[in-house]
Amino acid sequence: MVRNTHDRQRPRLHAARPVAARFLLSVMAALATVGTFGCLQRPIETLEPRTTTTIVERLTQSAVDKIDILLAIDNSISMADKQDILALAVPDLVEGLVNPPCVDPTDP
Repeated sequence: MVRNTHDRQRPRLHAARPVAARFLLSVMAALATVGTFGCLQRPIETLEPRTTTTIVERLTQSAVDKIDILLAIDNSISMADKQDILALAVPDLVEGLVNPPCVDPTDP
């Protein structure tokens, strides 16, 4: 059997080698940049500690006599029953906003 030299394939370089080499070069460049610019010789200034004060004052408010509410309502036929429910719920909404249940009226 005669072998043809043209049938032999040349050994290919592994495809990951160029990628690994590029990655290694990128890492080395990043480390060189950090080493060059990350450790500058500059004086470190001392800072005096700062304290802050929080003042809490209780403000008394008068009763709410006006309120603005904007409701966007879908006026389609399929929403008619929901509009009836909303019409019944709006007075309770306003009452809850004017006199919230989380505020004790006896606490000054």
